[in-house]
This record gives sequence, C-alpha cells and structure tokens, in this order.
Amino acid sequence: MQFISEHSDLIFLFFTIPFVGWVLYKVFNVKAIRVVLAITLILLLPIFTGYSYVIDSTYLILIYIALSCGQYFLISYHPNLFRTVIMPSISLFLILGCISFVGAFYGSVSINNEWDVKNYKIKYVRDQGFSGGPLMRYELYQYAIIPIFIKHVETRIDSDTTNSCIIKFKYQDFSFNKCSNRSY
Repeated sequence: MQFISEHSDLIFLFFTIPFVGWVLYKVFNVKAIRVVLAITLILLLPIFTGYSYVIDSTYLILIYIALSCGQYFLISYHPNLFRTVIMPSISLFLILGCISFVGAFYGSVSINNEWDVKNYKIKYVRDQGFSGGPLMRYELYQYAIIPIFIKHVETRIDSDTTNSCIIKFKYQDFSFNKCSNRSY
C-alpha cells in the first residue's frame, strides 16, 4: 500500500497502455518491438535482487514500456480496435482511477533531506498519513558496485527529542553525524 500512496498519480496513467500499444502497432515492426521488450525485461532483472535504480520511478517506466509492448502483441493477434484498445483502456481508467482516488487518502511521503556519505545514501523521510502527525524516519541505502543501483538496508524511526546529531544504524554499526555530514 505504501507503493500506491507514493505513486498513485503515476499508476493512474497506466490506462494509456492500450493506446500506446496501438501506436506502437501502427508505427513499428515486430522485430523492433521484440528488441525493445527484451532490453526492457533485462533492465527489470535487478528488481529480483532487492536493488533499485538510483532514479526513483525507473521500474514504473520499464513496466509501462513492457506492458505497452505486450499490448502490441495482443493487438497484432486480435486487430479489433474496440476489443483490444478501447475496452481495456476504459476498464483500466475506471479501476486505476478508483485505486488512485483511494491511494490519495493514504497520505503522502516526502523526502526532507538527503545525504551521500561514502558508499551510502541517507534519506530523512516524512510519512504523513491521512490523519495525525507525520512519522519521521531515516532510511539507509547502500550503493552497489555499479553506482546506478542502490539497495535499502535499514530504516530508523526518528524518536530523538534531544536534538542529537548522531544517527546510529545497526547495519554494519554505521553511524552518521547529520550536523557535519560525516560517518563513523
């Protein structure tokens, strides 16, 4: 559900997949779509290892492209425009519209601050639910050997009432001084 609350506006745009598949069907040949689909599926492989791309919405974009290519093949097997483009688009519009509407009530998640220290990224995240005060937390991410990949390794709830500068993570006894941007 957190994923839906963070990306409810982007998920709603998935109703355009049948139209994009139709445009791909009219413009490109099968060989080009197979190459694009293969590259997209290869780029989606890190999702199974727990790593994500440094750019936040990369997986959503890749899934969108893969589904649009899949829609291309569906249209090529059944070229009826109403059954393969219009009806799925209307259905997705209604379903994803409801999901986005309900997802808007889950609240919002925003990043208040970010630090890059050594091989880590620390995010200070504000998770505001539908009602009540926000949950403030520190999220620790570790960069992979290839620095376009990043992995979430730990979350610490900000329960500091003394305004201490030191944030201690259990992951490899990593400590971070948010006042001087140094790690210990």
